[in-house]
Amino acid sequence: MPVGVVILLTLSFFALGGHAGASPAPLSSSAHPASPLAAAEHSLSLGQGPAAGHTMDCSSATGSLSCSSSSAQPSAGGTVVGWGNISGRQSSSPIPRSYGRSMAYDPMDHYVVLFGGYTDQGYIHDTWTFANGTWTERFPTSYPSDRDHSTLVWDPTDGYLLMFGGSGNGGQYGDTWSYLNGTWTSHSPATHPSGRWSASMAWDASDGYALMFGGCNSGSEQNDTWTYLSGNWTQLHPSPAPATRGDAGMTYDPASQVVVLFGGYDSGSSWGYYNDTWTFHAGNWTLLNPAVSPPARTSPSFAYDPWLGGIVLFGGQAASGGFLSDTWLFANDSWTFLAVSNAPAAREFGIMATDPADGYLLLFGGEGNVNFYNDTWVLYLMNTSASSSAVAGTEPFTVSFHATASGPFAIGGYNWAFGDGGTGSGAWANHTYTRSGEFLATVTATDLNGVQGTVTLLEIVSPALALIAVASSTSGPAPLTVTWSAEASGGSAPYTWEWTVAGTGESTQQNFSYTFYNAGTRTVVAQVTDSSLAVANQSFVITVTQPTPPPLQVSATASALTGEAPFLVTLTGSASGGVAPYAPSWDFGDGSPTAVGMTTTHWFNFSGNFLVTFAVHDSAQSVQQVSLQVTVTPPVSVSVSSSATAGRAPMNVTFSATPGTGTAPFYYLWNFGDGGTGSGAAVVHLYTRAGSFEATVTIVDAVAHTATANASISVAAAVVSPPPSTNTGTSTSSVDSTAVVVGGELALGAVAVAGLVFLFRRRS
Repeated sequence: MPVGVVILLTLSFFALGGHAGASPAPLSSSAHPASPLAAAEHSLSLGQGPAAGHTMDCSSATGSLSCSSSSAQPSAGGTVVGWGNISGRQSSSPIPRSYGRSMAYDPMDHYVVLFGGYTDQGYIHDTWTFANGTWTERFPTSYPSDRDHSTLVWDPTDGYLLMFGGSGNGGQYGDTWSYLNGTWTSHSPATHPSGRWSASMAWDASDGYALMFGGCNSGSEQNDTWTYLSGNWTQLHPSPAPATRGDAGMTYDPASQVVVLFGGYDSGSSWGYYNDTWTFHAGNWTLLNPAVSPPARTSPSFAYDPWLGGIVLFGGQAASGGFLSDTWLFANDSWTFLAVSNAPAAREFGIMATDPADGYLLLFGGEGNVNFYNDTWVLYLMNTSASSSAVAGTEPFTVSFHATASGPFAIGGYNWAFGDGGTGSGAWANHTYTRSGEFLATVTATDLNGVQGTVTLLEIVSPALALIAVASSTSGPAPLTVTWSAEASGGSAPYTWEWTVAGTGESTQQNFSYTFYNAGTRTVVAQVTDSSLAVANQSFVITVTQPTPPPLQVSATASALTGEAPFLVTLTGSASGGVAPYAPSWDFGDGSPTAVGMTTTHWFNFSGNFLVTFAVHDSAQSVQQVSLQVTVTPPVSVSVSSSATAGRAPMNVTFSATPGTGTAPFYYLWNFGDGGTGSGAAVVHLYTRAGSFEATVTIVDAVAHTATANASISVAAAVVSPPPSTNTGTSTSSVDSTAVVVGGELALGAVAVAGLVFLFRRRS
């Protein structure tokens, strides 16, 4: 399958070829009747682009050549050069090989001749010819021995292809052979170069002989210079001369009328790989110093391209050891890098020769990352031109385009890009520009080999009457107010305006504002009319939705948030927003059933912390809720203690009340059961009469809750003291009469003490 190649560059033969009168002689019509090559060479001789018919304006500010036609629109043209892989169109071809340097064009037989090389089977001696895009193997009865690294060049003076040397199973060769009309002939000149391989050879048309330089002899590179003319070899001794090397690229440049040598390799030199450029003329070598040079390399593909007007260098092996795939052009003593996309794979020893009969450079084989190649590539020119029916107009602007392309391969198709997003195909194409601006209409012609030529035409479209209106909004809930701002361009001022809403005229102002109160879809049209009655309009579809309700919001309050069980709370909720009616509910958090309604009351019978949740569902299925924390403490309680529960009157009792639960502070109220009262947590009460009494304490806590507790008190009657004794004895009682009066218990104690004293005294 052919491999497509994108555009490499647009250029002119004149810009690359250089010197007037130095272009190669046109081929005869019998060699290639009415060929693009003949037309290109004729155009070149006139200082024009090849067969374009117009002088080309060229520049190389960035190092890549760019040329364009100097003719005015609506026609333009250009020339592209591209690599194409034609291996897929070969019914047979030479087997993969490398180290071949023997390939040259035979103008007598009108084909390219390829001989020998090195394959994975070793050295070979096959002879192949290439003509009309096809390889054909030849079977001459005699031929040189198997070899590679031999040289082959057309010798117009002797009228045959000249081959010298090489290396093979017999070592290095110093033999001379010629090829003509399908026959190899061995020659035995008395004097000849020493046996060698990887020499460089070219026909020096300016000096009129074949020129050979260097090569490898007995394992060492040489730098000797030899000429071949009329069957004889002659050694020259120019000084200076290039350093010793082999596998350098060398060919004749008819534009500059010199032989050009580049690169090569010296295995015995500290220089190794070279990137120097030398020219040979009138027996002398001259070292050039171009501003830019290809990187150092050996074994590049090297041949003169009459269509580009310069020497083409491709690939080779870099000093790093890697293979290269770059393409360079040498013209006017300068190197130019050609930014080639989809070039042949990186390789060295790709054999390249000019094929003027077919109109391109021919590249075959070589060695690369996949070992040996047998692919066939061609480098050639394709001319493309295009025209349009008009350059400028007012939109809508319809243009008819036409393109033609020519080259050594048939054109497979034309593809158009009109610059406004529109595309087309075919040599003829029509397109309507519906908006104003400057558009670059580009046509890309692609040949059957994948090489593409592109031509661009400028189309200028003036604006017609145009309207641009901008709406502040095109959708929203009712009531929706929309404001439009409008601008008109093109056409003929002054302008008149009209705004319609749903077909009804509403305004004749340039800018417009309208409020939509009802939900639905409305079409608003802005229309402008210029003084020539040209009309432009713009429509807007306004979508009005139902008003959006505010979000549902809820709140809740409680009559109190803290209290003692049982605790009665009144809860009040409220809701707003959303979509009424609402469905409110209360969850009291104490396990009791939920209640409904905005207001409710609830008894909390147990102490604890309860999360009361108020939830509201609206009619749009939205739900919001809010929570309240209710704290319930236990009910107030109290216990009472007394210093005594029984005794004789008069009897003092100390009472103490202790709260168990409740909310401090507490208030204490005592009722002692005998009509006496008191207050405080601890009180003392004197019972003065006998009886059973129930002392009661009532406490009130901070939230006015009360609790009571009782203490039972039993009071016996007081003991009456005896009358004074009438005994006149000397012993008397020391009982204090005041102690008797104190009360029952105290009186008994005093009597007991007095009795003890009396007995003690009697015993004494």
